[in-house]
Amino acid sequence: MVVGCNAIFGVDELKMADPPEQGGAAPIAASTASSVAQSTAAAGGADDCDTCARGANGCDAERAACAANPDCIPLDECLDLCRDSICVNGCLEMWEKGIQELYAQYDCERCSGPCKDVCQCDACHATDCADCVRSGCVQTACHELWNACVASSDCVNLVACVDGCNAVPSCEDACVNMHPSGAIILEDLLRCARCSWDTCYEVCDGQTICAT
Repeated sequence: MVVGCNAIFGVDELKMADPPEQGGAAPIAASTASSVAQSTAAAGGADDCDTCARGANGCDAERAACAANPDCIPLDECLDLCRDSICVNGCLEMWEKGIQELYAQYDCERCSGPCKDVCQCDACHATDCADCVRSGCVQTACHELWNACVASSDCVNLVACVDGCNAVPSCEDACVNMHPSGAIILEDLLRCARCSWDTCYEVCDGQTICAT
């Protein structure tokens, strides 16, 4: 997932991001026990969206497809506990094979009927993957992971290295090999940006890159 990141953002764009405003809608999230334990505060508006989505009509096929995938319901339950991007990333990594079916269910329940007025559909409002990933929307939704990269010299140096590769895979691979700890941080950031339902999943072809 790190390969190709030079098409996403340059090292000059890596500046500390502000956290989401308190009381604003939180990003869908991922999981470790400690992160979940610290993420129990409800986000404003989230309950209204969830209540509406649970009662949405016309989504039986999507719900059945999710129920048939052993990763889908655990992913949904994991994300439901999260209120930060570290938690989001953990859920997406742990239950990645359920992403496609769960997001199809989300799209139907939240964005194809009256719930779209209370749910965050197309939250980043981008039509290009690179523009979406470097947007303020992602810096806010994934701010813990974004700032972890900014604070890591190895991650910043990796971005700078890949930025000079002109999308040559062998060059990018060499950069990753030179900056292994930065690669782990950057991969987490890109997973949050490209694979969260409410950031860049659709515009970044998440169906192809997020369950591999």
